[in-house]
Amino acid sequence: MLMGMTYDANLGLDKVIEKGRALLGPGSPIQRYVTSTVAVGVAPYVPALAGKFAENPNLPGHTDLDNGIIQWIDPRARLLYYNVVYIDPLYKKAGFTDGERWWSRKDVKKVPSDLPRHADGFNFNKSRHPNAGPFWCERYKADHLKELAADVQRKVGEVWNRS
Repeated sequence: MLMGMTYDANLGLDKVIEKGRALLGPGSPIQRYVTSTVAVGVAPYVPALAGKFAENPNLPGHTDLDNGIIQWIDPRARLLYYNVVYIDPLYKKAGFTDGERWWSRKDVKKVPSDLPRHADGFNFNKSRHPNAGPFWCERYKADHLKELAADVQRKVGEVWNRS
C-alpha cells in the first residue's frame, strides 16, 4: 500500500478570487474601463468621411460597456471592416437603388466579389482619420495593446486597493 498525503493548495484564496472576479468580470469597473477606452481609442482607425459612422459606437445602444461589446450598426460596417464587396450571386451587384434608398433581394445570401479595388482595398480618405482603413479594431490593438495592458494593470491596482 502506497502512503501519501493530500494538501489543500487553495490557501483560503476564495475571497481573493471572488474579489478578482468582481473586478474583472462582466459589469465590473475594469470591463467598463477597457470597453470605453477601446471605443475612444479605435476612433482614429475608423473611416470617418461618411456621416456619423466613426461616432457610431458612442451612440446610445451601440456599445455595451458591461460586456465589452462595441458595435457599428450601419449597413456599410461589414463592407468597410472586411474590405470586401459582397454581391448578389445572380445579378453580380452589391445592391439596388432607386436613387433615394438601397436594398438587396430578400433571403438571398450575398457572396464575396473580386471587384477591383484600390491596393489597400477601398481608397480610404485619411483627411479626418489618418489611420482609417479596414480591420480597425485589430490595427488599433496591434498599435496599442501594450499601452492598454499597462493602463488596465494600473487600473486594477487602483480599484483593488480601494475595495
